[in-house]
Amino acid sequence: MVKLKKGSKRQELAKKYNIQHMVAAHNKKIRKLAKKGELRKLSLGDLIDLGVKKRKIPEIPNCIFKREILDNLKRTKAIKDAKAIEEKDGKARK
Repeated sequence: MVKLKKGSKRQELAKKYNIQHMVAAHNKKIRKLAKKGELRKLSLGDLIDLGVKKRKIPEIPNCIFKREILDNLKRTKAIKDAKAIEEKDGKARK
């Protein structure tokens, strides 16, 4: 049997640049949706690849005041969450 010759993988530059442009636009759209929090279907790995990083939990070394520092962090987080809920309710009422 005679072997088939493989086709060339050569590509027109106009097509190459058009593909690059479309990929960049798609990634920008994904990042924008992820930033808004509207993106739920993609896995975390996809978001990390697109530059959206998961928040790192602060690591606190063992010391005398560790418990106080953790309590302060919890309190500030609760305050931020309460403000976010208030803003959301305010926007919903308008």
